[in-house]
Amino acid sequence: MTDAMVKHDTATTGPDQIWSDVGPNWWVETSKPSAQRIQKVLSGRVVGGTYHSASH
Repeated sequence: MTDAMVKHDTATTGPDQIWSDVGPNWWVETSKPSAQRIQKVLSGRVVGGTYHSASH
């Protein structure tokens, strides 16, 4: 899974940016601090998703 694919498919409807920890066959969407903690346990890479403000 490429970073572009993650950014395209990240789902958020609130005011906060969603961050993902992405592995070879898994993907976890969460906050940036949580993604960093998950990465320490599962490895993978942290990718920032597209930010959607609450006004969209």
